[in-house]
Amino acid sequence: MVMLDKNVRENIHVSTQPPVVALMTDFGTKDIYVGAMKGVILGIAPRCVIADLTHDIAPQNIAGACWQLASAYAFFPASTLFCCVVDPGVGSHRKAVAVRTENYIFVAPDNGLLTLVLRASPAVECVQLDNPAMRLPVVSSTFHGRDVFAPAVAHLAAGVPLRELGSPVAVSDLVELSDIDPVCTQEGWRGVVIGEDHFGNVMTNIAASHLEDVEQILAGDLVVHRLSRTFADSAEGEIVAYIGSAGYLEIGVNKGNAAQAWKLKPGAVVRVIVGR
Repeated sequence: MVMLDKNVRENIHVSTQPPVVALMTDFGTKDIYVGAMKGVILGIAPRCVIADLTHDIAPQNIAGACWQLASAYAFFPASTLFCCVVDPGVGSHRKAVAVRTENYIFVAPDNGLLTLVLRASPAVECVQLDNPAMRLPVVSSTFHGRDVFAPAVAHLAAGVPLRELGSPVAVSDLVELSDIDPVCTQEGWRGVVIGEDHFGNVMTNIAASHLEDVEQILAGDLVVHRLSRTFADSAEGEIVAYIGSAGYLEIGVNKGNAAQAWKLKPGAVVRVIVGR
């Protein structure tokens, strides 16, 4: 994961008032779901500033959400409260949690979404969101974003201590994604497509450190023989493999859409062949 220079971090991490609440979901913006969450938050903590990290995570793509969050959270001011709802297990026995790290608090389902964040910024306190007073009076079985997570992050923004949101949870008991890392193979590395951006560039979980002496990159029917530094290094319409801004392998088409052209969906296998 991309790391910030100490001086940059000090410039970004300035204590801010009013409190900042950053939202990330897979809800999209066509429906009222995100708006309803914001209404709940502002009803409890009207002075907070709400920032939209993204609402276009591919539906139910926990790994993609995990990667996107870990790529972006450190650019927010210290004390930002993150409310992250990519929750295919909504209504099941999965826990809803609030986790404090050194600089931030994350409110999310306990489904592995926080795996990479907590590797980079270990948790120092964690609770289950099981205090009824910190939820809406009626909790839907299908919309915990509005009824559980939004009230929780709003109460935190209003100054309620984390411990009042519910029962303590051992950090070691939090769910971790088991397949978020690439696998070392005899030929090099095997990873997966994590998601795509607005331009159709395909993002993978293969880090820059795995890309020394690259001979080939294969994804579906696509074959790339070299890494480029930028799109300008290639002709229009040419496939481009490059290290993206988060420090991971991405695949694009110069002035085109790689995800559509090559039918690369989240979970598609990406292989890196390295020289020996």
